[in-house]
Amino acid sequence: MRDQANVYLKMSLLGKEVPCLVHTGCELTLVPKDLVSRFTNIEVRPSIHHVWAANNTPMRIKGEVRLAFELNEKMSVNHSTIVGRYIRSYARN
Repeated sequence: MRDQANVYLKMSLLGKEVPCLVHTGCELTLVPKDLVSRFTNIEVRPSIHHVWAANNTPMRIKGEVRLAFELNEKMSVNHSTIVGRYIRSYARN
C-alpha cells in the first residue's frame, strides 16, 4: 500500500529509509517487530509498559528498544520505543 494521503515522513534508521507516521498525541512510540528485526545490532529489552488498542484490547509487545531516527540528516530523535508483535507497517516505499 502506498502513502497516497502523504501522511508518512521519510526518516532514516541506521542508514535505511523508513516511513514514519508521527502522532503528536501519543504517549509512547510504537514500532513494528519486523522493522526492528531488519537490524542485527538492535537489542530488544523487556518493557514495563502495557499498551491497548483503540478497542481496548491489550496489545502484545515484544519489548523496548532505544532508536535514533533522523529527518533530512539534520534532526535526530533518539528515544525509547515499544516493539509491538502485531503492529503493521502500511506505507511501502
